[in-house]
Amino acid sequence: MNKWRLIIIIWVIVSLVLILASALLGWETWNSFPAMIGRRAASPSYVHAAELDVPAWLSILGALITLFLSGLLVLYAVPAQIRRMEKAYTTGGNQRVRLLGVGILSGVLIAAVGVTSSLTMGTFPLMIFLGSLLFLSSYIGYVALTYSLGHQLLIRAGWDRLSPVYALILGTLLLFAAGEIPGLGLILKLLFACLGLGVMISTRFGSGRTWSLSPLFED
Repeated sequence: MNKWRLIIIIWVIVSLVLILASALLGWETWNSFPAMIGRRAASPSYVHAAELDVPAWLSILGALITLFLSGLLVLYAVPAQIRRMEKAYTTGGNQRVRLLGVGILSGVLIAAVGVTSSLTMGTFPLMIFLGSLLFLSSYIGYVALTYSLGHQLLIRAGWDRLSPVYALILGTLLLFAAGEIPGLGLILKLLFACLGLGVMISTRFGSGRTWSLSPLFED
């Protein structure tokens, strides 16, 4: 058996176990294992839906399905842009560090403009617009990240002829599970969001064009 097929199978099993454990123990991703275990009896529900008294397994399953279905809509809506963003992700390690840096700086800049726009009623709507733009850009870039991870793993395993949907399923499962790791999940989620925003900015929203003011000089 191709070693990468074995790696994928083990990784998927570990991810499923991690998601199941997260649902059963109801931990918060930024807390440690001791704190998580000590709070289990008092908070048996998945922490994100505890106020609504939604069972943990239903909440976490709903979140996973929502991420996949919305990602599938993005995949069908802008396939060419997702492909260009995947190429940006797979260029090399230095490129991914650059994307992360661009994402962090862009996020800080957009957040700063949003905060300053909230200081007066005239510019307050701009904060809502920028917040929505920040979220959508990060999420579309995140979908590209999940697809890229799944696609690259399938290529290494010799399953590259499978439908892109399988790559999205695989990548979504693996990254979602990573976000449930206690003590590390919140940091990983922030890194994924910054990478998503970074690739959107670097590829000019997946168009592959460079940022330039030259069209303003055209007659």
